[in-house]
Amino acid sequence: MDLSELVSLLTSKGVDYLMSQLPSLIVGKQVSREDAQLILAYVMREDIKALRDEMRIMREDMRTIRDDIKVMRDDIRVLKDDMRSLSDEVRALRGDVKALIEESKIMNSKLDDLRKDITDRIDNLRKDVLDRLDLLNNQLRVLNANIASTYELTSKIMAKLMGLGITK
Repeated sequence: MDLSELVSLLTSKGVDYLMSQLPSLIVGKQVSREDAQLILAYVMREDIKALRDEMRIMREDMRTIRDDIKVMRDDIRVLKDDMRSLSDEVRALRGDVKALIEESKIMNSKLDDLRKDITDRIDNLRKDVLDRLDLLNNQLRVLNANIASTYELTSKIMAKLMGLGITK
């Protein structure tokens, strides 16, 4: 088998087929050593060419990956800064909440004191009103008793005057 037949076998059947057949062809002395070396060199050249293409693609992918990593680093820095500012805001809010809680406790205490004060004032006012009403009630009883006795005396006087004939 000469070199042209090997090349046509290579192009028609493919590299894998030729590589699987080449050892038996060499052992059977159907292919010369120089032709086999040329075919192997050609196959290696094609493999190296394919590897170069893959390496070029890998380099491009690596560049893309590096660019993506740079963008991610920038994003991470921004996120880190955002987290710090959020942390600061949370700390500030925590302080505000604590202050509001303290103010709420103070206001609750003041409201409790005010409620007690108002309740005491209402109770005192109620007692004062009841005392005054009792006083008025007692004075009205006395007045009513005085009116009754005045009426009784007036009736007696009128009866005596009538009895004496002084009234018309």
